[in-house]
Amino acid sequence: MSISEQKIDGLLFKEMVINGTINLKKNCQKINNLNVFPVPDGDTGTNMYMTMAEGIRHIYSLNENSIIEVSRVLANALIMNSKGNSGVILSQFFSGFSNKLIKLKKNFINIEEFIQSLISGYRQAYSSIFFPVEGTILTVLRDSIEAINNQKNFNNMEELLNKIIEYAKKSLAKTPELLPILKESNVVDSGAAGLIYFFEGMLLCFKDSNISLKEFYNDFIISKEVEVFDDNNINKTSYINCSEILYCYCTELVVNLYNSKEFDLLKFRKKMSKFGNSLIAIVNENLLKIHIHTNKPGLVLTNLLKYGFLIKSKIDNMKEQNKNFLKQQKNYNNKQIVQKNYILIAIVPNETIYNIFKKDFKVDRIIIIENRKFIWDFFWKNFKEILNQVECYNVILFPNDSEILANIDLITKSFANLNISVINTNNIAQGYNALVSFDETLSYDENIFNISDNITNNLVGKILFNPNYNLSENSVFEFKAFVDSIFFKKHNNLDILIIELLKKMITKTTQLVTIFYDQQLEKHSSLIGLEKFLSKNYSDVEINKIINNDHLHYYLILVEN
Repeated sequence: MSISEQKIDGLLFKEMVINGTINLKKNCQKINNLNVFPVPDGDTGTNMYMTMAEGIRHIYSLNENSIIEVSRVLANALIMNSKGNSGVILSQFFSGFSNKLIKLKKNFINIEEFIQSLISGYRQAYSSIFFPVEGTILTVLRDSIEAINNQKNFNNMEELLNKIIEYAKKSLAKTPELLPILKESNVVDSGAAGLIYFFEGMLLCFKDSNISLKEFYNDFIISKEVEVFDDNNINKTSYINCSEILYCYCTELVVNLYNSKEFDLLKFRKKMSKFGNSLIAIVNENLLKIHIHTNKPGLVLTNLLKYGFLIKSKIDNMKEQNKNFLKQQKNYNNKQIVQKNYILIAIVPNETIYNIFKKDFKVDRIIIIENRKFIWDFFWKNFKEILNQVECYNVILFPNDSEILANIDLITKSFANLNISVINTNNIAQGYNALVSFDETLSYDENIFNISDNITNNLVGKILFNPNYNLSENSVFEFKAFVDSIFFKKHNNLDILIIELLKKMITKTTQLVTIFYDQQLEKHSSLIGLEKFLSKNYSDVEINKIINNDHLHYYLILVEN
């Protein structure tokens, strides 16, 4: 690649942003695994990637040398399509970056001007948040950018990016000291980690290891991303009952402001909040976009037209959408439950486990939740819908997820007319273990006893990736092993740790070992090694392997005695 390292034009800037986004995509799950703040919903990496991907979709075919134009198009796309807190912060960062370039009035900039644009970016990101929290991506942005600003005198962009990454990693390591929840969870901030991955991707533009762009175009550029505010794109089975929809109309409006300089966004948000909920209001240059669920879309529009002229409008009756959906989906996915003494309900992370639970264990209703971002809302709506259809008194639920298990009482207490037994299963291995002991010829009470007894007598081990050290100065990968949710050991070598875990769990009475593993380990040395180890040392123990792509566990091991 032939580039000018002293001058940054639109084409080089575009390539840097694309490479940064691709590196976000490649490390998305690692970032998600760190996510505990502000909500531990495991979606920071996804939000950052999807936000940037929408920006790339707008600039990838833009054959423009002017960095002002490329940054402007990028900023507009990010602001109107940002997802989650981390996505909003990224969009504001690039908006501030673009605003500085507009003031500079240069089609290409030097390194010093690039640094000044970065400063403008982080300052706007800070100012866009009502209550900025330290120990987050904001802190690392400020610390790293101010550090390079103080150093100055960089010979080229590669040198600058190397330094900003170095300073960002130092700041990242301190985030647990600034934000208690990070320290309690033994992780660093997820958004800040994602930022470093983005910077590292940008750096690849100046190395021989530059990422191949064409390889990724089909993933996030050619196909249009789902719009942020498109309620029609919610998974079909996540629709709620009409009685629960407080505000009927999903209203989405875009206006061109008459006077953007005098427009007060904070006052506007406060004023519009009285018309409904789910309010989002974003301003970029002369455009104001509002999304709100309301019963008075006419009043919303009337008030909005005081500030500008209408460019785009979309108003959907969510109750009618829901009614039509329920008619079409009356027999969707599962047939109506026939009357019997009990019903089995399970939550699974993917179709592979779905097929096992359906065919081998004959579970009546199965809810697949592949996207952990919406795990609780998705489960809540589906589970309540199932319970409303139940024609039997006894319900046995296998949550197979710690978050659902911890909050399940919020739902079950609303169905006092049913006898709901929640089995204490935190993961798929425990759910599998419980269902193995289920016998449809036995009574409800006998099955509950057998399930509990089986869970008590058998062991479940798991190995998780501990991402806390992944982006530290001395980058090392670390894995943590648990036995029945009790911490056992950590190691940076997965091959060694899996053997140690097996030695801990297997006894002379062990009859069967079932290994649930992530698909990426299909040909990994750890999987090959554990098979050899078991074959050599426990030849009389039956081995069962199941692919389990729940993106949380490298391994889940069920040991049956």
